[in-house]
Amino acid sequence: MRTEEFLSGHGYTLVNEPEAGDVVGFTEEIDPSRLPPTSTGEPRKMAHFYNHFGVIIDDEIVESRWGKGPVVKHRIDLTPRIYGNTVYFFRKTATADSESEADNSLRSFH
Repeated sequence: MRTEEFLSGHGYTLVNEPEAGDVVGFTEEIDPSRLPPTSTGEPRKMAHFYNHFGVIIDDEIVESRWGKGPVVKHRIDLTPRIYGNTVYFFRKTATADSESEADNSLRSFH
């Protein structure tokens, strides 16, 4: 399952402008022309391989864990480059009925 599908299924929507509490995903965008065709021979679409996630705390400040180290607060632009060259922001838009399930599923991102 793709990350966007997982997050969408748990009440998160892709947004352009981050706010406190949003999830930020760090990804390396791969040019689809560099990827082999699908099993049906069709060309692949832009691929996003998420390497790192954090939570927006305030403005450009993220709380995340780098590798096996402690959870730290840092500026988005100070995230190690190995985690990707692009960021996407996801905001929780779930209804009250699904919030508990979504919260439990996202704990694995920290």
